[in-house]
Amino acid sequence: MYKLLLISRYLRRKIAPMFAVLAVALCTAMVIIVISVMGGFLKLMTESAYALEGDMTIMSGLRGFEHYDQLLEDVRQLPQVEAAAVVINNYGLLNLGNDFITHVQIIGIQGEQFDKAIDYRKSLYWTADRTSEQHADNDLTELGMTFNPPASWGQRPGMVMGIAISPTNQRNSKGQYEFLNSIVGRQIPVTLTAMLIQRSGTPSPRPKQMIVVNEFKSGLYEVDKLRVFVDFDFLQKTLQMDQFEGVDDEGNPDVQPARANDIIIKARPEVDLSQLEHAVREVTGRFIADHPQVARLQALTWKQRYATFLGAVEKEKFMLTILFAIISMVAVVMIGVVFYMIVMEKTHDIGVLRAMGASRSGIVVIFLGYGTAVGVIGAALGLSLASAVVYNINEIQDWLTHMFGFTMWDPKIYFFDKIPARLDGTEVAVIMILAVSSGLLGAVVPALLAGRLSPVEALRHE
Repeated sequence: MYKLLLISRYLRRKIAPMFAVLAVALCTAMVIIVISVMGGFLKLMTESAYALEGDMTIMSGLRGFEHYDQLLEDVRQLPQVEAAAVVINNYGLLNLGNDFITHVQIIGIQGEQFDKAIDYRKSLYWTADRTSEQHADNDLTELGMTFNPPASWGQRPGMVMGIAISPTNQRNSKGQYEFLNSIVGRQIPVTLTAMLIQRSGTPSPRPKQMIVVNEFKSGLYEVDKLRVFVDFDFLQKTLQMDQFEGVDDEGNPDVQPARANDIIIKARPEVDLSQLEHAVREVTGRFIADHPQVARLQALTWKQRYATFLGAVEKEKFMLTILFAIISMVAVVMIGVVFYMIVMEKTHDIGVLRAMGASRSGIVVIFLGYGTAVGVIGAALGLSLASAVVYNINEIQDWLTHMFGFTMWDPKIYFFDKIPARLDGTEVAVIMILAVSSGLLGAVVPALLAGRLSPVEALRHE
């Protein structure tokens, strides 16, 4: 009992241990905040990658592969698959007029089919809640799904454009888009130039006059400023990837089957990604065996497609955590110094305790308990501080920008509109345990020194 009383008394009546508590709290908060921001960034990147690509993709080159409809049907028959969609991938140029030309990734989709695979509808920005009076008579969401503009907009094919492509869409200091003059439905010359890949591999430009029927926002700035969606059949015909009937060099009829580039697959909720991967690769292998003339196909999960990028972020998170953990060793040193000073100051008290029958181990336990208490209090304060910062980090960012013009996270530069941050229960628990351990570790040497003091020498100490 006397051990707890002494620990409580030292905590309440000494200022020096409060500096040790402050060191533990600041180090704990620093590590939690860093790992939460990096973890939030990684989580958002992972969710965005998954949302953009589905669970798995069967990929080919830019020329595409034949008999894709057969492979699509075989994939849909798998019990592990909930939905699958065929797409055409291409690259080209987008001319919005006024000498604004940019390179884009062109994706041909069948709206409803594609939506079942990756929730495409949710990414469409202009919905009934956001539609201006100019487009109140049109369902822009439906236009973004079908790519069929109303007759009053002219006869040009529809296109859904990434929200960051148009120069009139600008992000403000809070990362929110301001539309100086929305390009949706505007009667201006919008030219999309796709690249037809001939059998020889030579690209041939195919310009088409288009009209923007909606815009999409994936949450990834690099995607939103690069990607455009068009109707699958329109792009397939433009690139001459539809079925073609001609003649060969000898004048015989030559029918070229229709081609597509990718098949995007969504797994059933209860299916593990590894199970889906095994089943899809087996079907793909059989398809290649039955069609040896088909271009080489790859079946990759979304994790495999983004392994390099996500792996780099994970390593950065790990390295930053280790770096700040090493810096946090200052808390251990601080506790060791403070406790050594306390042992020197309390030498006479230690002698009295030893003379009254306290054992060496009892003295050691007092100071170890003292250090543990410092670690517990510091860890609790650090968690409270870190939670307050993490849950209000974007508000803090806005306040700093408003008051001092200081910007920690410029939404015009980074992938996301807001600072991504999250508290992971497991990570926080580990950090808290390490914080408490730092208090205990810092007290070890001073506690051993206190336990080794001779009662006679301690009582003679002034």
